[in-house]
Amino acid sequence: MAKTWAQRQIESGVKLELTPYPARNCWKKYLGKVRYLKHPLSKVGYEAALLEWAQIRATLDNERPNADIFQHHTKVFKSVKTYFEQFGVPQSERKLAQQVDYLLDWIDECLLMPQIPVPIELVRIVATQPELFAELHSSVSTLSTIKFALPDKWVDRIERLSEKIYVKEPQNIGYWVEKYLERVDRRKGKFITKKSADDRRFKLKHFIEHRDMHDHIATIDDTYLEQYHHDLDEYVSPQTGKEIGRHTKIDYFAVFRMFVRWASKNSNCELIPPANLDSKEFGFREPKGTGRRRQEKKSQLWTPEEFTDAVNKLPCPYNCYVVLMLNCGFRHVDLSELRWEDWHQDKNRIVIQRNKLNQQDSAPVVSYKLWDHTIQVLEQAKSRHPEFIFVNSRGGQVEGSIKIWWKRNKEKYGGKRLDYIRKTGSTEIANHDRTLDELYLGEALSTTARIHYSFTDGEPCEALDGGLAHLGAKFGFCVLPAKTITLTPELLKKLTAAGIEV
Repeated sequence: MAKTWAQRQIESGVKLELTPYPARNCWKKYLGKVRYLKHPLSKVGYEAALLEWAQIRATLDNERPNADIFQHHTKVFKSVKTYFEQFGVPQSERKLAQQVDYLLDWIDECLLMPQIPVPIELVRIVATQPELFAELHSSVSTLSTIKFALPDKWVDRIERLSEKIYVKEPQNIGYWVEKYLERVDRRKGKFITKKSADDRRFKLKHFIEHRDMHDHIATIDDTYLEQYHHDLDEYVSPQTGKEIGRHTKIDYFAVFRMFVRWASKNSNCELIPPANLDSKEFGFREPKGTGRRRQEKKSQLWTPEEFTDAVNKLPCPYNCYVVLMLNCGFRHVDLSELRWEDWHQDKNRIVIQRNKLNQQDSAPVVSYKLWDHTIQVLEQAKSRHPEFIFVNSRGGQVEGSIKIWWKRNKEKYGGKRLDYIRKTGSTEIANHDRTLDELYLGEALSTTARIHYSFTDGEPCEALDGGLAHLGAKFGFCVLPAKTITLTPELLKKLTAAGIEV
């Protein structure tokens, strides 16, 4: 049986004002008693029922005692809340803003009751909120007609609000953070990858959790940046009890600065970019020095014995993934994005541009000579997908499934990280020839000549082929080719004079 529109909304987590009543194919609402609204359980029916309920509610509010007094206070306190949303909440009025929210929620609950409380209950609730109570004037003729009003300070503020509200967006930090994250989500999959978008959202979380989102956006000035940088530098993780790493601090502060730059360029935002926004003084130090950390990482590189043992034990296609990571310096995403057009089977090569850099003119297209063992495991692991060489069991891309599988099983195969295979390959290539590691990694070109004048993209590079042969021989996947000697004309003459035929 087909589901109704109402059922689909509820299953999607949409909160409906009215309750569907399938037995009668209509809507219902409780307020003192159940009231049935005879409209079908469709979108059009819901809109018609909602309109009818609004008319019933208006009539009831006029008929029920004290409804007008509670409606009056809803209007008064909503104007205060709107002002805070537009202009931010000053430090001295934080509690006041919280108490206004609390009172509005309480009034809304009262208006849903079949019998609205007497006004003295409103007085009692307001009196328990000292900051709010101190702001208000009250007019009392009898206890049944008591009304609170805003003082002159707030009258002036509301007048300012009414002048600007038609063009002005809220100016608190939290509002602009949400606007920035919405923009990041819109760009996801188009201008930035899903991974990059999720990464930015995650790294901005520290700022959101450790700064007051009610502050006016203009409070982000030179001093604010310095204070946040200082707090981030000394931040201790509550989970580990230790300071977060230097690179994590750098990433958190970089994403925060991205948000500030974006907000300051938005014409509807009142943030003026801090003069020190791009200052190079906002660095972070590693107590023991980064060189020591780099030295420690060497122990995580794969040895030929560890790698060969893992390849021999790994099931297909994971044995193919790790061999390609070494042969071509691949990351998980490169495996996931590898297409049939990249594999030149007649030449035993993969010709590819790094997915991470494929929007940059300075990123080279590199031709990797494949080892015989690489071709063998590729033939075993390739899919039948029309576009991608590798897909997971559901027919999707493999980046996520590789990470999950390795996290669950890596201890069986040596316990080392997959991203260190690429580091291992780069290290060995650099040991063979220090000019080749950037080409092996497919990183962005660094000189004007290479970027704008020397178009060797996709062509075999004899030096890189030699480096890959050296790497493959060290890890047991190919035989190192015999060295050749180039004879000069002078040497040829001497050999001929000595009676040696060349």
